[in-house]
Amino acid sequence: MNDIEAIDLILNAHSYVDVFDYNLDKDRYRMLVKLVHPDHSSNPKAHIAFTKLQKLYENGERGVRFTLKSKRNEYDLTSLLAMGDHATLFKGFKEHQPIIAKMVRESKDNDLMERESIALKTLASGYEWMEWAPFFPELVETFRHRDHNTKIVRRVHIFNDDGLEWFTLKQIREAHPEGLNPKDAAWMWRRLLIVLAYTHDNKVIHGGVIPTHVLIQPEFHGLRLVDWCYSSTDSKSIPAIVRDFKMCYPYEVKAKEKPGPETDIYMATRTMEYVMGDKINRPLRAFIQGCILESRKSRPHSAGRLHDEFVDLIERLWGKRKFRAFKMPDSYRR
Repeated sequence: MNDIEAIDLILNAHSYVDVFDYNLDKDRYRMLVKLVHPDHSSNPKAHIAFTKLQKLYENGERGVRFTLKSKRNEYDLTSLLAMGDHATLFKGFKEHQPIIAKMVRESKDNDLMERESIALKTLASGYEWMEWAPFFPELVETFRHRDHNTKIVRRVHIFNDDGLEWFTLKQIREAHPEGLNPKDAAWMWRRLLIVLAYTHDNKVIHGGVIPTHVLIQPEFHGLRLVDWCYSSTDSKSIPAIVRDFKMCYPYEVKAKEKPGPETDIYMATRTMEYVMGDKINRPLRAFIQGCILESRKSRPHSAGRLHDEFVDLIERLWGKRKFRAFKMPDSYRR
């Protein structure tokens, strides 16, 4: 390999893998440094290639798999976080700030990502947003990314990563195969209802309140409602159903009717029912039945009022509320 070939290789690379493969060969790095160092090569592109080579090698040491660029920022993605319903989530960094990147897998679903950005921006403009922000993903930037090889254009969302360990309600149910103790589920349910109250007050319907879209932070009793790609801010129908949790959707979603607060309340109730499994007692069962009636007119329409009714119920069952420590099994820890 000569300096011209080395410069072309480096300048055309999309990630460190294109230059070093995954093993990050140090001998290959030293060889390339000698070839493209401005002191050794008279090629006018040598300086650019040398700078990029150093960046690529640093990315390899940090485990950066590839880089996304918007008009304003550059994001180094280091690892796969999760495979969602229609998008893939990666962990990464903007300089040294941890971020999560969400990239749609098929371009036909770009409109779902657009729904999410509209919903989150609407919520962020709501009254007393700073008080409510911890319950929602923090959208940093949204942009379109064109794949270098396939030329496919995909919508990307960048979220701040708080560094805490979060678990979906699906994972929590899997960790408690007989069902979660209702005393533990109670604080999760309360928080979910107050999140929905804020959401509905701002004229947004989530449209996908299922176990994979509700995150729990055990130590601090945190809850975050994510994946707003099925949301409705314009009274239009919910665009899709997640098949694995079809049982969580009321008839109006399947019938493509206009959704309302009672739609989210139905789904949230089904989700908490799923988490508790066979551990549900008779008073809780009666409360659940009142929230999942077939007639949407007969269901509760105010998540705020429902929250107050739920608090009254659990205090009648177990007395005044007090902090109850919750932990996930070590096998679920990263």
